[in-house]
Amino acid sequence: MRRTFILLAYVAVVLVGSDGQRQKSLVNTDYPCSRVPPDFKSDRIPGDNGLRIQVLGRSERYTPGQVYTISISGTYPNQKFIGFMLVSVPLNARDESTAMGTFQLIDSTRTQFATECPHVIMHTDLQPKPGIEVLWTAPVPRVGCIEFRATVIERDDVWLKDDGALTRIFCEETGRTENSKFSEMIPDCCACGSADYQMTFTGKWSRDSHPKAYPTQRHLLHWSDIVGATHSRNYMLWQYGDYASSGVKELCDSGNPQAAEQEVQNHSQEVRSVIKTSSIWWNEPHGINQQREAHFSADRRCHLLSMLTMIGPSPDWCVGISAVDLCLPNCTWIKELTIDLYPWDAGTDDVVKCKE
Repeated sequence: MRRTFILLAYVAVVLVGSDGQRQKSLVNTDYPCSRVPPDFKSDRIPGDNGLRIQVLGRSERYTPGQVYTISISGTYPNQKFIGFMLVSVPLNARDESTAMGTFQLIDSTRTQFATECPHVIMHTDLQPKPGIEVLWTAPVPRVGCIEFRATVIERDDVWLKDDGALTRIFCEETGRTENSKFSEMIPDCCACGSADYQMTFTGKWSRDSHPKAYPTQRHLLHWSDIVGATHSRNYMLWQYGDYASSGVKELCDSGNPQAAEQEVQNHSQEVRSVIKTSSIWWNEPHGINQQREAHFSADRRCHLLSMLTMIGPSPDWCVGISAVDLCLPNCTWIKELTIDLYPWDAGTDDVVKCKE
């Protein structure tokens, strides 16, 4: 039986079980612990709308016990927001009650600890502000990667949460690579045989969905060739928070897939299926909201799925997934999965807007 794997660029992860019912995750709806603004009539806006979390000083990794300045700000000229909620939590945490490291206020007139949830840093008023900064002391050794996550209230009818650059993965400086640490955390697959999948990539980038700084030269709009693979835990095509390889740099900088494809081929002993689709270029009447499909398979050894495609024209932005485990703990294969894809900055170009 062929299984379905759907990738939506800019849209929420939905798991559909064998009974066809969507599985819902339990969320604490108490404000501000859930970081959901109260009394909002509008729904959360997808994406980050140009807002981002930064670790100032261009630190790529943290040293345990070291103090860092963490900021939230916009990337567009004169961009402001009125409120925010910021946490530092374990990587991929579903329960945000465990804080990683400790925050310290720089300006108590603009930032405060939430009374009900002291691990949450938030605004003191709803006046427009160009950005905020707080201090963060890194946790004890051997914690590994952590995540900064932010809710930002841009105005009284627009709020965003965790998408894109509103999540910042920050990893510990050690003598080992993040790839080796991450691979040790991946459990063995106990599913029988192999599984065949059909992947459908659907572009969702348009002037209507993302009007701010949308490129004006339509003929430049595109998704590059998709490059991906099903692979073992001994090889990572790319990884959240890690350095970009030369192949990933080339793909996210220029859309050229050749170096990334070669890197996959160089690790052929750790790869079961190579995934490759053609690029998507703007045309009437669909723009770049088009689809590409690919077929692949997974087995007990190569049960992880990774893929990347460039958003064009951009300085070095890609969307993709890294090491999604298709093997379930109950020794069966995932039947159907829909994943929202949000932009990732490859960190190889300092430009913050699309190239035209």
